[in-house]
Amino acid sequence: MAPTSDTVQERFTNDEAVRQWDRAAEGWSQHGALIRSWLRIATDAMLQMANLRPGMRVLDVAAGAGDQTLDIAERVGAAGSVVAVDLSPAILRLAEDHARRTHHAQIEFRVADGQALPFDDASFDAVVCRLGLMFFPQPGQGVREMARVLRPGGWACSMVFSGPERNPCLTTLMGTALRHAGLPPRDPYQPGGLLSLGRPGHVDTLFREAGLRDVATTTLDAPFELRSVDEYVDFVKDSAGPVRELLAALDASAAQAAWTDITTRLRSFEDDHGWHGPNELLLTAARR
Repeated sequence: MAPTSDTVQERFTNDEAVRQWDRAAEGWSQHGALIRSWLRIATDAMLQMANLRPGMRVLDVAAGAGDQTLDIAERVGAAGSVVAVDLSPAILRLAEDHARRTHHAQIEFRVADGQALPFDDASFDAVVCRLGLMFFPQPGQGVREMARVLRPGGWACSMVFSGPERNPCLTTLMGTALRHAGLPPRDPYQPGGLLSLGRPGHVDTLFREAGLRDVATTTLDAPFELRSVDEYVDFVKDSAGPVRELLAALDASAAQAAWTDITTRLRSFEDDHGWHGPNELLLTAARR
């Protein structure tokens, strides 16, 4: 049977995502302590909303470099187990190395598409996805897969960015990068973008359509607190795949001009006490 145009497009999109995050993997891992500090409170809230307990088998979807995977392992303990999946082999290798160095033997790492999970139905007691679902070309399919592999009574919880008005750092980054790349502004809610699931009630609808119940979303402020805007821009240069890819095609002079412009615009969030970049997250939880 020949592949449909939708299948070909999705495969192309996934291939591009793999290349993008493979290239950003090392930088994402190197900034692990910064990311951990930024998302500490939000990650604790996500794991609490997923109702994690000792002895559970938990799936971490789009796990990335996996600092939250280690937190899951701590919560389920030696009697539990964690499976971390991601599209990027490079970033999973780094996550696996972190787990080995911290002696978390109950974690398994597998390269997998969150929209087509390679697991049997009802395989996990809980499923989480931290800042990954919004990048899925078909997030509804991703939620259906999370629901499918979840055991009856188990909880799923996702974390995504909310809307553009509450995430001015991201809108400034993307808007400035697009302009320097010679591209028109994008609809912030178009599939696969950083803010694509930020429309109020949208993630709740995806969870309900997947057959999950007791759906609830919590809004949480997660500001970046740094000494200066330069630290944030360095983090973006190393780790933020979507922005990096937009500017990668520019020559060195044009790219430098873009980063200078981004830095200047983000300086509005700097004061005498440091740089405070506002971000808002949506944590959605439901049970099967």
